[in-house]
Amino acid sequence: ENQQKQTNPPIRDHEKSTNDYYLTHFEKISIHPMVKLSSLANIENAETAIDIGCGTGGLSLHYLRNLPKLKQLYSNDVSESMIKIAQQRKEQSTNLYSSIKHEFKVGDAQNLKDVPNDSVDIACMNFVLHHVPDPVKAVKEVLRILKPGGSFALGELHHDITRQSFFALLSRIFKEIGISDKYVEPVVYNNREGGPDGSKIYVEFKENVFRDLLANNGLVPVR
Repeated sequence: ENQQKQTNPPIRDHEKSTNDYYLTHFEKISIHPMVKLSSLANIENAETAIDIGCGTGGLSLHYLRNLPKLKQLYSNDVSESMIKIAQQRKEQSTNLYSSIKHEFKVGDAQNLKDVPNDSVDIACMNFVLHHVPDPVKAVKEVLRILKPGGSFALGELHHDITRQSFFALLSRIFKEIGISDKYVEPVVYNNREGGPDGSKIYVEFKENVFRDLLANNGLVPVR
């Protein structure tokens, strides 16, 4: 019992510091590029979207404020504490479109059990894939829930995974998935402008290389 008292506070402190980091820093540098990326994927005209690994909710709240055509938004994360923060932020937020069906829920990117097959126009996964134990399973879930012709907006930070290991990961994922009758539109955003706080993000993936990688593994651009 004494050992438990000694170890629990540091765990809670680590969780709190992680949540604080997301709120004070990470959201500022991560939301800006994904907003542009999902816009390239035409999220403004989507009826159903999902924010996979929504963290403390910043991206989802942006969508709830700015996408009047959206009818349903799924937002999930494996962290109960982050989902709790996201829900509290939503309750304190104003100017959200009440017509959008939405709930922050604890959920696993590898098992999107609450999302039906062929039901989502765009799936957003922002700096999440490298955290997932089985990324192949996560991408298969995205392909399962996407409508035919739907879009998968995938964002990663270059200092979280090197360019080479990211391409290797994508190559393995697509080889294991094989040819699918659902097509994910490869949209690549190179952010040289930085976030609203002036932070810089350099995503060094060349679009033609990424498109070739997708095409060589059975995925075809829809636009």
